[in-house]
Amino acid sequence: FIILSVLEPLRSRMDTFFLKQFIVDRYEFEELLKKLPKRLRGAKTVPDLCEAILNGIRESGRIYQTGLFLWDQNARDYRLVEPSNLNFKTSLEVDHPLIAFFKGHPDPLLLEQDHEVPVEVQEALREMHTHMAIPLHRQDELLGIWLLRTSLRSTNPYTSFSDQEISRLNTLSADIMSVLDQLQHFEGQERQKKLAALGEMSAALAHEIRNPLGAIHGATQLLETSPSLLNSEDRECVGILRMEVDRMQKTVNQYLNFARTQEEPVSIFIDTLLRK
Repeated sequence: FIILSVLEPLRSRMDTFFLKQFIVDRYEFEELLKKLPKRLRGAKTVPDLCEAILNGIRESGRIYQTGLFLWDQNARDYRLVEPSNLNFKTSLEVDHPLIAFFKGHPDPLLLEQDHEVPVEVQEALREMHTHMAIPLHRQDELLGIWLLRTSLRSTNPYTSFSDQEISRLNTLSADIMSVLDQLQHFEGQERQKKLAALGEMSAALAHEIRNPLGAIHGATQLLETSPSLLNSEDRECVGILRMEVDRMQKTVNQYLNFARTQEEPVSIFIDTLLRK
């Protein structure tokens, strides 16, 4: 036990020494992976987070290209976000082989492991020129895929990822999901507040429009019955004016009915209400 307790820290230091001396890219990459989580937690928006991930990971010569696909609620597919430089596709449909595969597999997929997956997934990995694909899950929901391609420089012949690199990247992906989940939650709340404020402003504006429309409508009715309006063309113009005002009033009323808060009836005891 004593020998193991002495040798284990020594082995860890020796590994670090050899990495630093002989495999510089990998050493720098592992050091970078230790620092990235702190940068991610400093992101204030989802674009800030994407920039911290994609630009940050490329600071090491270990990574040549990287791309991040995130679920787009409006487009109903997975969109390549900026500043990705893996430009094979700008979007992945929900039936894309990688999307279908990762919906049932939570672990990263390496290019050298592609013989263990369906043929269509193998082809997708090769077509997208990626050495590693990492799924981003929130419980059972697939929110995105992170793709990594190692450097092709002659000084870095190590295109495959080591077990330690895979472990650190997997941990980093969990940090990404944690921060992404928080940011999307806050952005959703902020969006709801803005929509609520916009609805209140629009309803107030509709009321302000309806008031002068009522006055114009009344004036056109008086004009239509006025004995001084003898010219048929003038009467036709007043009739057109009344019809257009009616149409505008109908539109404003429809909008107000839509914007009005719907309240469900609630059963109460009258005597309790009166006492309050």
